[in-house]
Amino acid sequence: MYNERYGIVNGVVEAENSVKDSEVVNQEVDAAEKGVPNFWLHALANHELLDAEISVPDGEALKYLTDIKWLRKDDFKGFILPFFQNPFLTKTYEFLDQYETILQKASGIEIEWYPGNCLTREYDSFFNFFNPIPIDENTYRLIEEMKRDYYIGSFVMRLSLVLFYGI
Repeated sequence: MYNERYGIVNGVVEAENSVKDSEVVNQEVDAAEKGVPNFWLHALANHELLDAEISVPDGEALKYLTDIKWLRKDDFKGFILPFFQNPFLTKTYEFLDQYETILQKASGIEIEWYPGNCLTREYDSFFNFFNPIPIDENTYRLIEEMKRDYYIGSFVMRLSLVLFYGI
């Protein structure tokens, strides 16, 4: 189903009844018009917390986002959010055990930006979400950052499922 959603959103395949039943049946649809332009940008920006996190430059970058998936960790003690292909942008959440929802660790990936395009150096960027949270267990700030980080990650995972299953 992830592949099917990817195909529809990115215009690789046609959604059932979307073009067949419309008035544009006999018109050629330009390749740029296929799919759902800026689908993931709109899906993310429609969340109250994430909308506040997404700057104008972030929005320009998120227009190129083609898919969001989540994967359960092999040991069932958390989940991974891979965002882009080649390279993937991932955020990993690890819990104390497979039955607990007590977050033990959240780690991101270093984004390899094209020269002159790094959004995290110059702006308060959504892409800072991928930076690892420095571990200093003696601070209240860490606990609040971990809660906020996990809240964003779980929303993105649920968004992926809702759009995947249509629930």
